[in-house]
Amino acid sequence: MRTNPERALLSAGRNCWRIEDAHRVALLGSAPAYFDALRQALMAARRTVRIVGFHLDPELPLPVAAGREATEAERAFPEPLADLLVALQRRRRGLRSFALGWDAAMLHDPKAEWPEAQRAAWKRDRRLQFCLDGAHPSGAVQQHKLVVVDDALAFVGGIDLSVDRFRTQVTEPAEEPQKEPRKDPRKDPRKNPQARSAATPALQWQAMLDGPAAAALATLAADRWQAAVRRAPRAVRPDVAVPWPDAVVADFTSLRVAVVRTRAAHGAERAVTEVRQLLIDALAAAQQRVVITTPLATAVDLVHALEAPLQAATGPEVLLLTAPEVEGWLDPVAALARRAALLARLQALDRHGRLRVISPKGQVLSTVVVIDDRLLVTGPAALTNRALALDSECCIAIEAHPSMADDPAATSAAIVGWRDRLLAAHLGIDVDTVEDALRAGGSLVVLADRCAADTTASTTTSAPSVRNGPQAPPDPTPEQPIAADRFAAALQSGAAAASSSRAQIVAVVVLVVAMLSLTAAWRWTPLSEMVDVQMLAAQARKVADSPLAPLWVLLAFMVGSVVAMPVTLLIVATSLVFSPVWAFVYALTGALAASALNFAIGRAIGGGFVGRIGGQRWSRLNRRLADSGVLAIFTLRILPLAPFVVINLAAGASHVRFRDFMLGSLLGMAPGVLTISVFSDLLMR
Repeated sequence: MRTNPERALLSAGRNCWRIEDAHRVALLGSAPAYFDALRQALMAARRTVRIVGFHLDPELPLPVAAGREATEAERAFPEPLADLLVALQRRRRGLRSFALGWDAAMLHDPKAEWPEAQRAAWKRDRRLQFCLDGAHPSGAVQQHKLVVVDDALAFVGGIDLSVDRFRTQVTEPAEEPQKEPRKDPRKDPRKNPQARSAATPALQWQAMLDGPAAAALATLAADRWQAAVRRAPRAVRPDVAVPWPDAVVADFTSLRVAVVRTRAAHGAERAVTEVRQLLIDALAAAQQRVVITTPLATAVDLVHALEAPLQAATGPEVLLLTAPEVEGWLDPVAALARRAALLARLQALDRHGRLRVISPKGQVLSTVVVIDDRLLVTGPAALTNRALALDSECCIAIEAHPSMADDPAATSAAIVGWRDRLLAAHLGIDVDTVEDALRAGGSLVVLADRCAADTTASTTTSAPSVRNGPQAPPDPTPEQPIAADRFAAALQSGAAAASSSRAQIVAVVVLVVAMLSLTAAWRWTPLSEMVDVQMLAAQARKVADSPLAPLWVLLAFMVGSVVAMPVTLLIVATSLVFSPVWAFVYALTGALAASALNFAIGRAIGGGFVGRIGGQRWSRLNRRLADSGVLAIFTLRILPLAPFVVINLAAGASHVRFRDFMLGSLLGMAPGVLTISVFSDLLMR
């Protein structure tokens, strides 16, 4: 173990906030493992649940993990997060829950709900308090992903409590090849069921810890609540039992854990840049190997911190694993440009060929930094200028040092085991291959080059390059590691996707405004006088005797629906020209054709944009419409609740099946069309 026994790297007040004892620490390597452990911890809660997050989804399901049988008590409680908390609070009168989300999550996550929709969705019980955190400077992001139960057990890392993360990580698991068991499961991460899930396509980490370190994280959560709400949250007496899930085996025991933060100056709060300082100190102390996984690396501080290690004749090897694309729709193009510039600067620094940049297999959703066999840091969202200076971040660090662990050798072995599992999961190889390659001073660069050569058409064994010329089109859905020369080409696809997302939102807004304006124009402007029933009937008489009359009537209904013309005018005009039987057939067919056209437009728009505005209320209404099907559409046709075109577009944007929509429209419109066709003369008089 190449560590400095004289001085620990972690230092409270310099590169971390507090260093506290932790009896147990477990690293949960996937959303299924985290959600299962969280459900077990919440089931055991007695006093307080504190949640601080980027995007908190009340409908997030917390199912029992595959392979573990649910207890009778677990089966008696619902799976959705908010419903589970409400049910627990009604059973335990002393339990209170505090959920703190970010008030501008929709700016960075297109799937996030708008603030009012979030507040309405969480208001289910007076003891379940929900607040949106706006106590940040402009441009800062709330990136805490923190849950503390009874101030005795804490979860911290990079997994959002959102349905989107649940779908991408839970529904697409990848089984890891079974290995022979080792003698000591606590020192072998592959024997840990939480560790085995680390090879899922979505690679993300969440730490679970207890002891005074968990109490420190509870203080951090309480401070964030007080800053946002302007009042202190409920204090908890420390005499409750630790709700550690029985199914989770600790990966580290009897050690000290550092809590590391980032927070910009705001009001009376001073700026905190502990994550940045820890990154600089850790890279300066690196001797053999540096492994960094992060969704996005654009921080100038990262270049500065790597300058000396890369230029030194005997410096460490550096492997940077980062995603080929950038999530979100607000600033991905700028982020991609910054990342391309950073790669070019790193190339110039790498004089000895010890740097590799790889786009790994699966999604990179968390930042993990492993320095030699000495330091493990997990938690921050990304290595960007904003994340290291402006956002509110929280992560933990574990160091194999005599002052930080009762058994530094066991802690070092656990760090190395998790580093090897991390590499195996990202590179798409088994753990034994990583161990064999790195055993006895093996080269991290050689391992990275071998994986790139085995899985890509073109490879590079030098530092990453950013060319000015045309790039080969990247694989739109890469399933294997991408070598550095193809990594820069993948940046272009992310920029195109971001541009397309913004264009779609603009198109939706324009369409909605146009439809509403046309609907209002037909009712309240002189346009209603220019196109009346008599004029429409006169135009219809000109083609009544033509063999193509049915086609002209059909086109009139469809075009009229597109410009939001009242469908009743078209039905009455048809009834005045044709005989009652043919008028009924033509008018009903035309109305149904117009409905189908509007439905298709609504389906093309999709429910995502509407859902982000309507939030959980829209989701619940959407489910009811889909469940009711024909009856719901029939009711909307009978009762004049909304204009014809609005009903059609809304149905298309919902989950209502097309068959149910058309059948409900037929049953709902037929009586009215028949009445108008038979009694049109009387109605006109």
